[in-house]
Amino acid sequence: MGCNLENNEKEPAEKDAKVEEAELAAQKYLENNYKNIDSISFTDHETNPMGALMIRGYLNGDESKKFSVQYDFNQKDIVVGIVDAEAK
Repeated sequence: MGCNLENNEKEPAEKDAKVEEAELAAQKYLENNYKNIDSISFTDHETNPMGALMIRGYLNGDESKKFSVQYDFNQKDIVVGIVDAEAK
């Protein structure tokens, strides 16, 4: 039994759609679970070997207020995150 790794040779439009899906989920997660979220800036992302997308960025225009969340495409949800903000 092993991991089913996705082929990284995807069309740009498919990659963009997956990133958009994950960023939208990250935005909802951050707004629903943390106080005083006025803006969210995404800086980078990478796919882990299990196929989840790690998304990084910062909050409210303050580059010192970083977040890093992992979106699982199978669960269609954020499964883990580190956020420099006060939880609701």
